[in-house]
Amino acid sequence: MKENLYLSYVQIQFAALFRFTRSVSEAPPTHYTVKIQSFSLLLKNSVEKYESGDFEAGGYKWKLVLYPAGNKSKNVKEHISVYLAMENTSSLQHGWEVYAVFRLFLLDQNKGNFLILQEVFVSKERSTGKGECLSMIKDAPSIKHVWRIDNFSKLRSECCDSQVFNSGDQKWKIQLYPTGRRHGTGTHLAMYLALADSTTLTPGSKIYAEFTVRLLDQVQARHIAGKANFWFSASNPESGWARYVSFAYFNNPGNGCLVKDVCSVEAEVTVHGVSNAL
Repeated sequence: MKENLYLSYVQIQFAALFRFTRSVSEAPPTHYTVKIQSFSLLLKNSVEKYESGDFEAGGYKWKLVLYPAGNKSKNVKEHISVYLAMENTSSLQHGWEVYAVFRLFLLDQNKGNFLILQEVFVSKERSTGKGECLSMIKDAPSIKHVWRIDNFSKLRSECCDSQVFNSGDQKWKIQLYPTGRRHGTGTHLAMYLALADSTTLTPGSKIYAEFTVRLLDQVQARHIAGKANFWFSASNPESGWARYVSFAYFNNPGNGCLVKDVCSVEAEVTVHGVSNAL
């Protein structure tokens, strides 16, 4: 039996804030729904925070924010933390405030009804609901890809891409910036993992991947490794390091990174979850 979590947001009204109440309803939510399959895998794969796609209500854009093991910054333990948050607040005027009456729904899958956390006053606004489904992958395989770069000193492109490889039904590539990137330009190699073609993702899709990028030591096997977890999407198709390794270390023959003008980079990618629009 699959373990699913349904979190929903409904009905924003602009008014003064009052105390919270709990109730049960047979009626489904109307604005936005987040469905999470294999919820326990969020904890297993160290997903500390999940942010939904944005949705509109009351003339503003919003999102749901979930902490599967509780919000550590608020010292929350043994509870799940759920928040309603505004998107794109940078566009609002200085000193802005928005008072909203909202309801959060949690589906009881045994009884088929919803536990509701809400303000005392509830808006009568109705709209067609939208949502997303996060599917976590049990025992996700880890895929490795090695990229051998010959004639490194002759590279002229600002960014060099590896061959495309597959992991978790997605296509990936390693990106190398030989002369650096951003704050590492002129001093460090930059290295990234990127979706090979982010335009193939459906709107609102996100991919949660754990990855390691290694610069292989060809002499003593003392490899340099960068490791990260990241939500990849069409708007955020890459993740990595602008200051991956200094030119001084990379070019030192004793470190084995560059031997006979050849270097090798290995990417190890595990896709733990995929989020798609409902």
